[in-house]
Amino acid sequence: MGLALPRFRWKRRDPRPPASILQPYARPGYWQRHRRMGMTILGFFAFFYGAFFGITTIYFLVQLAVPLVLLALLVIWLLPETGKAPVRAMEWLFFAFLFALLLWPNYLALALPGLPWITAVRLFVIPLAVVFLISLSQSASFRAELKTILDACPLVWKMAAAFTMVAVFSCIISIEPTVSLRGLVIILLNWTLVFFVAAYVLAKDGRMEKFVHIICFAAFFVCLIAVWEARIGAVPWAGHIPSFLKIDDPIILSILAGATRGDYRVQSKFTTPLSLAEFTSCALPFVFFVMVYGKRTIFRIMAFVTVPLVFYVVFKTDARLGIIGCIIAIVLFPALYGLNKLKSDKSSLLAPAIVLGIPAAGFMFFLSTFFIGRIGKMVWGSGEQVYSTDARYDQVNQGIPKILSHPWGYGLDKGAEVLNYRLQNGFLTIDSYYLCLALDLGVIGLVTFVCMLFGTIYVLLNALLRAEKLDRDLTMIGAVLIVLTQFAIIKLVLAQVETHAYFFAVLGGAVALAYRHSVAKQAQPAPQLPVEKTVRMPRKLPHPALR
Repeated sequence: MGLALPRFRWKRRDPRPPASILQPYARPGYWQRHRRMGMTILGFFAFFYGAFFGITTIYFLVQLAVPLVLLALLVIWLLPETGKAPVRAMEWLFFAFLFALLLWPNYLALALPGLPWITAVRLFVIPLAVVFLISLSQSASFRAELKTILDACPLVWKMAAAFTMVAVFSCIISIEPTVSLRGLVIILLNWTLVFFVAAYVLAKDGRMEKFVHIICFAAFFVCLIAVWEARIGAVPWAGHIPSFLKIDDPIILSILAGATRGDYRVQSKFTTPLSLAEFTSCALPFVFFVMVYGKRTIFRIMAFVTVPLVFYVVFKTDARLGIIGCIIAIVLFPALYGLNKLKSDKSSLLAPAIVLGIPAAGFMFFLSTFFIGRIGKMVWGSGEQVYSTDARYDQVNQGIPKILSHPWGYGLDKGAEVLNYRLQNGFLTIDSYYLCLALDLGVIGLVTFVCMLFGTIYVLLNALLRAEKLDRDLTMIGAVLIVLTQFAIIKLVLAQVETHAYFFAVLGGAVALAYRHSVAKQAQPAPQLPVEKTVRMPRKLPHPALR
């Protein structure tokens, strides 16, 4: 009889180590155990990436810079929460960006081989973007405060974000992604970033008035340059540009040569007379505001002097869009003044006369454009200006079938090339920004931009009409409303985006003013109802039979 031995069952050992041994100790992960291998792979990748970057920088600069930008954004996003945001640096960089945008010619820049132009605007907008993203990453209070400000006009910031996302998507489906990617950088930095930063900065006390004063000073400064330019027949710095700022480019040479249509057309620090006319006419409502409601006498005097300068410069640009912008400001600002008087003094006779007389005066002026030749020529044009009007109609007729065939768009900055409308000299052109936007971003991009712009106009107009009395912020809201109305009309005939950063800053200022108005409205004490006096009735005596 054999001896029975016990049977052992061998269990298969799990090759994976447990995630934790003793809390809080844990076994190292895969990349921690193979750190040397990971560092070796990263080193080889960095070597070949850098070599490829150095060899093909001129041709693939934008594509090769995208991973570096994404890595920088990832590092900023992973910054630890400190609760502190560099708000003062953000404010300083924002106003410095405005000065660079409105006072310095953007074509006077450092042009290093293989690198984009180092313009004054880029010197300030890139640090502004870094500071803004660091504030978002490190401060929860900053994020909460920014959200509270933006929620004063939720439709506006949501449409601005949607417009940016549509622009990003257009780079993916673009017929030439490299060109569209460059346009996307401009939208992200000069438009979207400026909108959100302006909404935060201008919501502080006194910042919106500072913004308005900067616009008035910029209008005064560029008008002085334009007067000098009209006298000498060229921009003052033509032929006197330092070598380190001089760029040998045919486009820059054509800008410095100036534009003529019979007489010389002034352009000041802008690249075209049209952009100068657009900015000066759209700065006029702020100039009127400082002239009428300014707190300091020196600012009111400067604004009073700026008004005739603006009219003269717009006339010297020979741009009908500038004339139309000035007419809108001249008509709507007195209406705002009359509305202010009407709400502050119900018994005033001047206020109703102004409010009711403005439409009549506008109608009479409209009729005069058909019967007075000089006025009609200024508004509707003649000669070459009529040819320009016919060209805009032809562009719309040619562009609609292309939009219908590609309702999702052709990609950023490709609208003019797709339309392929050329002047007699062979110059490629597109006049309407709305047409350009529909060709670039498709129908959705056009709808988001229109909703963003006209949604802001609706919100501001609703706040003005519903207010019982117009305080200083509401009056400033009226000036912003006039500027946005001018912008919406001018973009029907002007596709250039040279001043769009200014208008996105104004759009952010509109959100900031709406927030300030909502805070002031909530801070007002609720109206107290009159307290009724309690009359004590005499005590009723019992029935005589019961006495």
